[in-house]
Amino acid sequence: MEQTTQQNIQKPSLPIKTKIAAWWMIIIAVILIFAGFFTLVFLKTFSLLWILSLGGVSFTEGGFFLLRNRKFGWHFSVILCSLMILLIFFLIYYSKQVTGRENYFNLRYHYGEVIELLIFFIPLILLFLDRKNFFKIAS
Repeated sequence: MEQTTQQNIQKPSLPIKTKIAAWWMIIIAVILIFAGFFTLVFLKTFSLLWILSLGGVSFTEGGFFLLRNRKFGWHFSVILCSLMILLIFFLIYYSKQVTGRENYFNLRYHYGEVIELLIFFIPLILLFLDRKNFFKIAS
């Protein structure tokens, strides 16, 4: 009798925003890994390959931990997205210092940088919007 009641009890499903963030991170990871192999094949640079591949593997792990309802996965994903955003901000600032352009916030010149920030900012927002529901479900 106990076994049948345990089989009937189902775990609640993962919140939809968390699912979207997890799959978003996995897609980003696949793109980063392909970009790493692209740099190896066409540009012959191993340092960029390792950086992009490490980022891809990290985002894959974060996404899969989220899909498996792990609290560690939520923390890992938030830290990883935050680090990527800070890295992009640093690279934007450093490239402006090197090139000497004074107009930092003119979006007409920075579409690519804004898109890069949005790619990592969207899963971060989704994770924070759904954190209470995720922590109720997560083990």
